[in-house]
Amino acid sequence: MALLPDGVWRLSAALHESAHALLSWVIDLREARVVLARDRRSLTGGLTTASGNADVQLWSAMWLSAGYVQADWLKRQGYIHPELLYCVLEMGASGDSQVVDSYVADGYVLDRDQAISDALQVLALPSAAAALSTLAGELLR
Repeated sequence: MALLPDGVWRLSAALHESAHALLSWVIDLREARVVLARDRRSLTGGLTTASGNADVQLWSAMWLSAGYVQADWLKRQGYIHPELLYCVLEMGASGDSQVVDSYVADGYVLDRDQAISDALQVLALPSAAAALSTLAGELLR
C-alpha cells in the first residue's frame, strides 16, 4: 500500500488537530494547545491538549470528530479507498477514541454517535470550515 505524499499527510494531520482546537474553543475549554508533528516518523500526527469544565458529552464530541474531518478532507482530495475512514479512525485517531473509552471506563455515560453528529454539524458551518483552514495553515507554518 502506498503512503500518502508527505504534504498531504501533514495537511490532513493539521486539519485533524485544528478540528480539536476549534471545537475546544466552541465548547469553551481553556488552554488549548496544538502541536503538529514535524514529520511522519512521529508516533502521532500531532497533539491537542485542553482543560475546562465541559461535560463528558462535549469532550467526546471534541475528541471523536477530528478523524472524520481528516478522512473527509482526504476523500475530497481523491483518496477514495473504501477503508479510508476505517483506517483514519482506527489508526490516525485511535488515541482520540482511547480518551473517550477512558471516560466510559470511569463510569461516564455518553452517546458517541450523537457527539460525532453534533460536532460535525458545527464543523460544517461555513465559518467553521474557514477557521479550520486558517488554523491548519498556521500549524503548517
